[in-house]
Amino acid sequence: MDLKGKLQEFKNHRDYDAVDNVQLILTEMIENIGHPDPELRDQLIYTTLYHWVERGVLSTGTLRNLLKIAIDENHLFYSIGERETDTVFTRSFSSLAAALVIEKDAKLLSLPDNLIMEAIEKSIQYLHAERDTRGYVLGKGWAHSIAHGADLLTASINHPYFDESLIPSCLEAIANCYEKETVYMDDEDERLIFAIEALLKAGMTEKQLLQWIKGLNNTLEFHFEETGFSVAFFRRKKNLLDFLKSLYFRLGYLKEYRTVREEVSSILEKWHQSIYQP
Repeated sequence: MDLKGKLQEFKNHRDYDAVDNVQLILTEMIENIGHPDPELRDQLIYTTLYHWVERGVLSTGTLRNLLKIAIDENHLFYSIGERETDTVFTRSFSSLAAALVIEKDAKLLSLPDNLIMEAIEKSIQYLHAERDTRGYVLGKGWAHSIAHGADLLTASINHPYFDESLIPSCLEAIANCYEKETVYMDDEDERLIFAIEALLKAGMTEKQLLQWIKGLNNTLEFHFEETGFSVAFFRRKKNLLDFLKSLYFRLGYLKEYRTVREEVSSILEKWHQSIYQP
């Protein structure tokens, strides 16, 4: 039986625990983690991996090896910089695999601290380096590299080994997502805000968040001064204002950070008046 058939059996019978030859099947899963077949990649490989990690099917040694592979140059950074190619699926789903292991280790603290720190640093590097920002790819399913990268970053920030000194680097990586040539359409902003929430829990101050938001707006203002009412400007504006609108309400749900919400509201009003009420 081929890999797809084996994993379909697990899914059909919901029997993820009693599996023979876990190591052999896992090796085959990793080899196909970026397969362009969306059913195999997303519904079978990722789903099986999720259940195995969550249910403790994989040993500590296996989790360690899985994380090392997921963040290496042949997976998380495989052909990094390419756009519109199938290599994005390997990078994107490797980031999800790494996130699963990091989330699990946040509870167990069984993996080497140097490996976790390497994974945290690479989660920041990945959001900077990824250039294929497609969400859903017709016929091949979800690439969702920025959303999955945001999930990895969030898991990294939530790990007990995360150091507050990395907060500025994380904010820079998130800001860089809004410098890429794209229009986000598949809830990337929502996923990136999970990372913001994690940073607040990890020690980011309201002042830090406020200064960062002002910096994002200053960058957009500079771009407007340089390009005027260009297509590139309107796309950047849409991305940033969508992010800020989502952030405004998410912070409101927390019933905190009033100063930040007031600044966001002021920025949104200013851009509305500048564009639609000159």
